[in-house]
Amino acid sequence: MGNRKKLISMFMLVITAFIWGTAFVAQVTGMESIGPLSFCAFRNLIAAVIMIPYTMLLNKRRCEFLEEDGTETTWKGCMIGGIVCGTVLLGGTTLQQVGLQYTTAGKAAFITSIYIVLVTIFGILRSGRISKATLFAVAMSMTGLYLISVKGGLSFERGDLIVFAGAFFWAGHILVCDKFSKCCDPLKISCIQYMVVFLLSGVLMMMYEEPTLSGVVASWPSLFYAGFFSSCIAYTFQMLSQRYVPPTTASIIMSMESIFAAFSGMIFLGETLTAREFIGCVLVFAATVTAQLNEIKRG
Repeated sequence: MGNRKKLISMFMLVITAFIWGTAFVAQVTGMESIGPLSFCAFRNLIAAVIMIPYTMLLNKRRCEFLEEDGTETTWKGCMIGGIVCGTVLLGGTTLQQVGLQYTTAGKAAFITSIYIVLVTIFGILRSGRISKATLFAVAMSMTGLYLISVKGGLSFERGDLIVFAGAFFWAGHILVCDKFSKCCDPLKISCIQYMVVFLLSGVLMMMYEEPTLSGVVASWPSLFYAGFFSSCIAYTFQMLSQRYVPPTTASIIMSMESIFAAFSGMIFLGETLTAREFIGCVLVFAATVTAQLNEIKRG
């Protein structure tokens, strides 16, 4: 039963990576009419509006199931976890969205994925050891991500530093999700974190931007894709999956986002995949398979 839950959870993380990879187009086009803070605020409002009624509808059935494992199921009991996850998620999403205005998407994707290394380092510091297979998978995924994302020299400019700062928040989000998803209802934590990001980014939006109704309407398709698929579904899948998948393994699987981003660029933006990028995709895929097989082997 344990391996079955892990397999399902890892598959859900692959779906998460697919959604995040294909959502890149929405993140870029969404900022043509509104600012990055406005984009973050409205996408999370959409996620909250959809998820809260759904969670309340399934509340009784889910509570009976979760309480068997001693999981906290009340909204009040999940509040701290949701606030912490939401605050950390706010840092990652806003810094990435702002950074995309000043750097290339390829460099941003690679720099963001440094969270894989950060999560691995934390795992070593916390447990004092980590398997050779996992370290090999981390090295392989980072090499692949570099080949996919970085086209020229890796020189750091303003946007790169902003995205780099965001990588620490992405690593932190994986770690806090790992902590709270195991003891609290993942759906309630997701709902609360969406509301936290909406409220905090909404305050920042009013302070630093001047969103217009026409701008929001023009960005509606991008906002809906990012809000429903990237936030509502993908982040919730991440929260549910991390009950059974360790942080380092989860970060490696989610790094497949770069592969899906490369292929979605070919399909929707007419981009081409070079031999170098294809090799990078193979390495990331191999790293993901290695991490998953190692996790299944550990039981």
